[in-house]
Amino acid sequence: MRLYPRSEEILRKNRRFIPGGVASLNRSIKPEIVFVKRHGAYLCDAEGNRYIDYHAAFAPHFLGHNDPYVTEAVVRALRDHASLYGSGTTILEGQLAELICRHVSSVESVQFLNSGSEATYQAIRLARALTGRDHVVVMQGGYNGWHNDVSCNLMTPLEELGPRVSPGEYPYKGMSAGTPLDHQKLVHCINFNDLESVEYVCEKYPVAALITEPILQNIGVIKPEAGYLAGLRRLADRYGFVLIFDEVKTGFRHALGGYASICGVTPDLVVYGKALANGYPIAMLVGAPGRNL
Repeated sequence: MRLYPRSEEILRKNRRFIPGGVASLNRSIKPEIVFVKRHGAYLCDAEGNRYIDYHAAFAPHFLGHNDPYVTEAVVRALRDHASLYGSGTTILEGQLAELICRHVSSVESVQFLNSGSEATYQAIRLARALTGRDHVVVMQGGYNGWHNDVSCNLMTPLEELGPRVSPGEYPYKGMSAGTPLDHQKLVHCINFNDLESVEYVCEKYPVAALITEPILQNIGVIKPEAGYLAGLRRLADRYGFVLIFDEVKTGFRHALGGYASICGVTPDLVVYGKALANGYPIAMLVGAPGRNL
């Protein structure tokens, strides 16, 4: 018996024009379900079934789907303001930047982007420009976007895992295929909650940045051990690398000031994502230029 015939038919048509029939690999699921409506905490599929959405699109919908206040604000902005400028700026971006700086105590300036991946890309590039170094430390099993600096260790085969992953000794496989081997040599994947591995990498390589979620969430919810995030701050000060918190998932969900305001640790740069607008595409790279560098 086919439980989802309408969803299956929609996906069958999609596959004619989209690889796999979905715009993101994370939407390729079994059983195959196509959602057609959403509101608040609920999703409805093509068959008319209703589901509680515990997933919330990896966290940005913490006000729920199609929140009427947010939707009204978006419609008003589209109606009253031009959607794209070639030159000049808008009053809205200045107002939003001021709002963020007012509520996130560690932030002095804001740059807006379209996605979390773009923001982590820009954060690492800025760190390299500030430090004059090239090497980057990322967390094994973490997810900080799609670009080469952060995706070259996605789904590393179990036999290749160890106390420290050593890029450049083997080509990454699976979802990381296509990352040039020379680029992989600049990225060092370590285990979360492991300060010794940070020191190990910093003693061997000129590290420009370390990027991490303050709570690792791509492989389940792994909380920082007591003193771990503060230890990263001390090591950043000692070795001169830029400490970047990826708060695309934790930002504004744990606290208005982000998780950094809870743990009492001030990173150099912080990345926020579409939770800024309850799921609409926007991201921010924030920080205090030159702090601790």
